This record gives sequence, structure tokens and C-alpha cells, in this order.
Amino acid sequence: MNKDVKEAQHRTVFQDIIDSDLPPHEVSLLRLQNEAVSVVGAGFETTRWALTVFCYHVLANPSINKRLRDELKDAIPDPEQMPSWAALQELPYLSACIEEGQSFSLSPSYDQN
Repeated sequence: MNKDVKEAQHRTVFQDIIDSDLPPHEVSLLRLQNEAVSVVGAGFETTRWALTVFCYHVLANPSINKRLRDELKDAIPDPEQMPSWAALQELPYLSACIEEGQSFSLSPSYDQN
């Protein structure tokens, strides 16, 4: 019902449900709330798994752990003065570790089930 939402360039799962051919009792506030929980939960679970795999490999490999810690110590000499997100994205080893962690977390051999 919000004008800005109606004029947005992209559609949302909520708009698709509201505009669908579902019977009215299927397009309830409770249904929309449940869909929101599902979307947030799915994003949370995949992120949690990727971070778990990333942390395991960093902690299980002393040389990786040391190199990553050294790069972070150089980039963050004072933890009270954190660098910007953009500055952290420029750290080559951190970026490589994150990319590798993401690929490991998507690998079927690391399936959590």
C-alpha cells in the first residue's frame, strides 16, 4: 500500500505474494511474517555456515592464521580506531581468505548434513 514500494524498480517476495492468485486467506499478515522469517533465516544460516568453515580453516592452519593476523595487525594498529570497510576490503590476504572460505562453504564435501 506504500507509494514508494509500488513505484520501486524491483519487486519483492511480499509484492509477489500480495499480487498472486492465492486465495485471500493465504495472503494474510501471518503469511507475510512467516515469509520474512524464512528469508532472514535463510540468509542467516548460509552466512553462519560460511563463517564457521572460514574460522575452522583459519584456526586449523597455523601458517594461515599467522599470516592473516599479521596482515590485520598491520592494518589495525589501534583496535579502538577501526579502518573503514573499504580499507579492509583492500587487504589482499584477508580478501583471499574470505573468497576461499566462501568457496569451501559452498563445496558439497563440507555439507553440514
